[in-house]
Amino acid sequence: MDKTPTNKNHQAIQLAQSKLILAPLASFVLSILLFFLHPLAGIFGLILTILSYLVASRMEEESRQRARLAVESMDKNFDEITKNAIFRMPFPMAVLNEEGSFLWYNSLFKEVFQIQTSLLGQSYRKAMGEISLEGLGESKEPISLTVGSSHYSFYHNITSEDREDCLYLLYGVDDSHEQIMEARYEDNKLVIFSIFFDNYDEVRSKTSEQDRPLLTAQVDRLMNAYAGELEAVCIKYENDRYILITNQAMLDKAKRENFHILDDIKTIEGTGITPTLSLGIAYGELTPQEIWTESRQAMDIALSRGGDQAVLKSGDQLDYYGGKNQATQRFTKVKARVMSNTIRSFILNSDWTFIMGHENPDMDSLGACLGMATFTKSIGGNPLIVLGEVSAAVENLYAKVMEELPDAEDLIISPEEAMERRTESSLIIVVDNHRHDSTAAPALLDQGNRIIIIDHHRRGADYIHEAEISYIEPYASSASEMVTELISYLDTSPKLPRVVAEGLLAGITVDTKDFYYQTGTRTFEAAAYLKRQGADSIVIKQLFQDDFTLTQYRSEILANAIQYENHTMIGRFERKMEGTTLVASQAADELMGIRGVEASFVLCYAGDKVHISARSFGDVSVQLIMEALGGGGHLTAAATQLKVTMDEAEEKLKEAIHNYFKEEDNESHFA
Repeated sequence: MDKTPTNKNHQAIQLAQSKLILAPLASFVLSILLFFLHPLAGIFGLILTILSYLVASRMEEESRQRARLAVESMDKNFDEITKNAIFRMPFPMAVLNEEGSFLWYNSLFKEVFQIQTSLLGQSYRKAMGEISLEGLGESKEPISLTVGSSHYSFYHNITSEDREDCLYLLYGVDDSHEQIMEARYEDNKLVIFSIFFDNYDEVRSKTSEQDRPLLTAQVDRLMNAYAGELEAVCIKYENDRYILITNQAMLDKAKRENFHILDDIKTIEGTGITPTLSLGIAYGELTPQEIWTESRQAMDIALSRGGDQAVLKSGDQLDYYGGKNQATQRFTKVKARVMSNTIRSFILNSDWTFIMGHENPDMDSLGACLGMATFTKSIGGNPLIVLGEVSAAVENLYAKVMEELPDAEDLIISPEEAMERRTESSLIIVVDNHRHDSTAAPALLDQGNRIIIIDHHRRGADYIHEAEISYIEPYASSASEMVTELISYLDTSPKLPRVVAEGLLAGITVDTKDFYYQTGTRTFEAAAYLKRQGADSIVIKQLFQDDFTLTQYRSEILANAIQYENHTMIGRFERKMEGTTLVASQAADELMGIRGVEASFVLCYAGDKVHISARSFGDVSVQLIMEALGGGGHLTAAATQLKVTMDEAEEKLKEAIHNYFKEEDNESHFA
């Protein structure tokens, strides 16, 4: 108990006593002085001094007695006030010993926790559950506790730093109202859906003229019904674009239901083409204008990933729903023609055009670089190909280029040389990749130059944000196919060097796995164009020849591969050497030739990381599995790299596969 009032009273008594002694002391001194001047007067003064001292002593004793009584009365009153304050405190309170057993609790604590029998001497867990007393002395944060329908924040004091001899004082504050208000605030945060009808033009063109109004009515009906479920405002501002404005609570509902509008739209029949939607959704602590802008950005990401999915964006956080189907092929070539002319104008306004693919290049990466170099040179630009390394996957093509292509040694430069030759007016074109850190020269992208991306992979979260043009088409088989289309629309109608045409065709061949993966009509049109430019299929086959050792390594992987859940297979290549990723990707392709296998994964070392190549026929989205591990790619071909041990990488892979199929099961049960 705090004795502060008592201490103050004692100090007051001592001060009063010192004042009473001062008067007789002064009289005594004066009497001594007077005795030397006049003895009789001095004796008389001394007598008066003694009398005054006796009177002062008497008064002092009486004063001390009165003060003592006053202090005792104050102590008693203060104890009573403190005791009444604690017992009548409008908070549930309890005192625990160092072991967490109840020493005391007030009536409100008993009422809040509905205590029927005495808890004295029993553990706090009997009433308060599994909260922890550890760290109460250091932390000032209250303990959050839900009791019945109420929420309490229990604050705490500790009497001693010594845990072996201390008491805990807990007192709770009912903040249920604040919790309700906070929940309402969170639930009512603004959310905007930007919705795009992915293949509106294609579906409409395949619908008879008399049935087109019915098609539009069906789509509008589904959209308005979905808006009604989410208590949203639905605005149609173009034939193929909608806006839904709702709140966080309804967004949570839509997430629990896996955005079923993505499946509902596919129920529209009679067009011959399955209609799909893309949803760009933004939310968070932003202004309405910022949320609208972010929803449009999320929409762009959804479209660049192939559509038929929902992308949720809050700041830098991105979440994906859907996207487990092949990207819908676009039949119109208008965009390719527009892109060809736009890129042409960018090149003509640049002094140098630096062209680069991804690190550890493959045939598609190098083939697309060669194609864009030819594109640039044919319109009067100055191309330079930035190549960081000659991987085993491209060494045959690289050797052929160096032998047959004029000025090849001046055309292909290292990342270090590119940094030296770059100027402020240079242009950078990135092909077959859109991830900053995966390019052949990431530092080149950080110099403030204009950037153009030409890629066929579904856009991931770590895409290059600063690009002036992001020509990303996931429906395309390869970057080489996209570059071939760009070249075919040039007014100059350039004649491709034979080795460039063969490099582009090799790029298409490797990414389509000999024209059976991700292959559309435009893929064969591009291949036909390259054949007319002189590409030789026999030479293409020779470019893919491996030595006998690599063939043995692939056989090793296949022989030791294991079957995992849901018809997947996992192989490991544990040799540390150059070209491991090529061996792994080829082995993953060959595992897909085994009857009943729906997805294959092969792990190998790539420097100080573990590389995983993944393949499927499309029923399993290996892209989503690899994205869960920080990678990406296509529905049927994807990869990632992990800075862990081989065993740890395999465990992470198995967990990602398991979670993917678990989610698939949940969605099928919902449907």
